[in-house]
Amino acid sequence: MARYPSPLFQILCILQIVASGIIVVFFYVAWADIAKTVVLKDDLGLVEKTKNPNEWHAPWYFKLLHGTAHLSLLSAIVLFALHAFKKLYPPFGLVLNFCLTFLYIAGVAGVAAFSFALGLVGKCDSGMGCIAYKVAFFTAHVSGLLAWAMMLLDAYTFGQTRSQTAGYQKFNEDSAGLLPLRSKGMVATAYEPTRS
Repeated sequence: MARYPSPLFQILCILQIVASGIIVVFFYVAWADIAKTVVLKDDLGLVEKTKNPNEWHAPWYFKLLHGTAHLSLLSAIVLFALHAFKKLYPPFGLVLNFCLTFLYIAGVAGVAAFSFALGLVGKCDSGMGCIAYKVAFFTAHVSGLLAWAMMLLDAYTFGQTRSQTAGYQKFNEDSAGLLPLRSKGMVATAYEPTRS
């Protein structure tokens, strides 16, 4: 198995767990507060109406960002556990963190476009829902950057593993040039050195 730089990997994993946990908790707080506040629902359009006027649901990009935070939290815990038991394979972490980085970019871009389109920055300055929303949005940026940093660390570790094993080639008679000798009836024999 590949050897990750332990302190750096552990710091990134712990920061990812904390950042993803903050996003998950603060999105729950934001939606609980926004669901109670009719003004925020009507004026800002933070939630979309369904056919039933008493029901509201979040736009898809909020769901994407919230779901990505859950996936990120779970993956950071799994990667940390695999690293602790020396079972972490760099291509697995590389693919996982690449997917998380892509999802964070899509989620943050959707929420940012939504916020600027509605002028949310000037309207949503007070209230627990607004504060929680802004904290979650900022932390989503941080968590996306951490997923990107972990992806770079996976790529670096994978590259180091490949460069270390590139010098070792499996010995066989063909690569040693012994096949022509065998066809002439000669056999490669190992001898012990003489002792003096």
